[in-house]
Amino acid sequence: MKRRANGLGTAYKLTGNRARPWVARFPAGRDEFGRRKWITLGYYATKSEAEKALAVNLVQPVSEKHRITFKSLHDEWSEIHYKRVSRQAKYVYTGCYKLLEPLHSRVFCDLRTADFQRIIDGLSKSRSYKETVKVFMGLLYKYAMENDICHKNYAQFIKIEKAERKEIEIFTDAEIKKLFDNDTLLGADMTLMLIYSGFRIQEFLNLTVFSVDLENGVITGGLKTDSGKGRIVPIHPKTMKYWKRYVDDASDRLFAVDGKPLTQGRFRDKIYYPLLERLHIPKKTPHKCRDTFATLLARKGADTLAIQQLMGHTNYAFTANVYTAKDKDYLAQNLNRI
Repeated sequence: MKRRANGLGTAYKLTGNRARPWVARFPAGRDEFGRRKWITLGYYATKSEAEKALAVNLVQPVSEKHRITFKSLHDEWSEIHYKRVSRQAKYVYTGCYKLLEPLHSRVFCDLRTADFQRIIDGLSKSRSYKETVKVFMGLLYKYAMENDICHKNYAQFIKIEKAERKEIEIFTDAEIKKLFDNDTLLGADMTLMLIYSGFRIQEFLNLTVFSVDLENGVITGGLKTDSGKGRIVPIHPKTMKYWKRYVDDASDRLFAVDGKPLTQGRFRDKIYYPLLERLHIPKKTPHKCRDTFATLLARKGADTLAIQQLMGHTNYAFTANVYTAKDKDYLAQNLNRI
């Protein structure tokens, strides 16, 4: 073992055939018996790498927890972090941790981007979920760096493949006809109202009798963005009878069950999906009604500005500064193209 100046640490080579045989360690005081204590910085392929690590440690010294395992680091982090996040976030991060099980026993500071990349590439998960795993790793690294356990976030270099652009799935003309032909079935009228209004599902379920102006044939509602809130959507003639029926039967919320507002979960699981199954329509999320609305408008040549306004898209906020076409006749002319 080559001696170095006191306090600078030492680099020495292990015996045997190893990928990273060089060890870098530095002194950390003495134990209760007066013996010198050492902290191992890590294992390196070459002597120069080990000596460089020692030099960096002089400027940015690591803590005695430098050799903590992935599992132990996660346990420390989760005990603190999980007190500040929602139950859903805790559930998601726990799932990410389980997927990284092959790394649990490894020393955290010995891990490199390639270790994470191999696991990410082997996951049969969506691109967004893989991004979530990357975010989860970033949180662990943030905690590790805040506590001088390491000084570099190798998770930031993880590469996630680009998502394939998929054709938007919508209701076909034949499926829409099937809904009209069976509009007495539970949920068929609501599905058609969604398709011909473009409301997001929660916007739709939040509507009240005061949102619908049958005399002028318009609905006022919307959420999410400044341009989406309080937007005006004309009632399509094909769905007018459905809107009238719900207004006549409601006292406040248009869509209620046993006097209680209909929730997204109940609508999907008890009404919408059973309806599609009964009519042998391939399963689509309720949001596909909104996609169908936008597609039909574009297909029938509606003005881009009208589509933006009817959909309540954020980019309408800019065009509204130039154009002021928010009258119902203009929107109705475009809506009635479908």
